[in-house]
Amino acid sequence: PKFPKMAVLVLAKAEPARVARYLEPGVPRRVRFEAALQLAKRSKDEALLEPASVVLMNDFDGVERSLRLAAIRALCKVSPGVQVDGLAEFAARSMELRGSAEGLAAVDLAAARGMTATLAEAVRRVVNRRAAPADDDQFETALAAARRLPGVGDGASRALALLNILDERLF
Repeated sequence: PKFPKMAVLVLAKAEPARVARYLEPGVPRRVRFEAALQLAKRSKDEALLEPASVVLMNDFDGVERSLRLAAIRALCKVSPGVQVDGLAEFAARSMELRGSAEGLAAVDLAAARGMTATLAEAVRRVVNRRAAPADDDQFETALAAARRLPGVGDGASRALALLNILDERLF
């Protein structure tokens, strides 16, 4: 497992454009994912960042948790100018994952990309439940999302935003 990471890391530092050929579907998933991860972290070339981002999202469910977390964090660093289809849906789905680290990283991704609707939906999902959230991670993610909503910096405005969401639900 370490060899693909090290090989791709060395190549990504020297020649990022050559790493792009490892994003192809015929490349073993782990190597493809590591290549995409390194490009997302290191490349400034928008032509490489879009396909790397797509690989990270498409192969996300097939890799271990530590790589999933690294992928979300790497996607946070991709320039907002890079248009990636499905990124908002990916962030929303990632916020629902068990394990607060992945959910919180997905909140950071949504905030970094200005996905206000995705952040608000994360809060609504928890508020709209009649019972308590299934676990503390869901509540923690929703609270982090509420804090990252635009114009919700201090405690009073954050409370107002949550009350507005509750108001939508109750009335």
